[in-house]
Amino acid sequence: MIFSWVKQNFPDPFQRNVLGGCLFVVAKDIGNLLYKYERIRQHRSRRVKNYDEVQKSRA
Repeated sequence: MIFSWVKQNFPDPFQRNVLGGCLFVVAKDIGNLLYKYERIRQHRSRRVKNYDEVQKSRA
């Protein structure tokens, strides 16, 4: 379904290649942004325990 729409609106293979390249770059950027967002979120949730808390949890 989607392929027939692309072939109808972009009949030239060069146009389809440019469209595919643009979609690849956009998808890669979105993935990169999501990865960076997740890393920042994980970094913010880190907590440092006091030495006393660590000793109590081991006992």
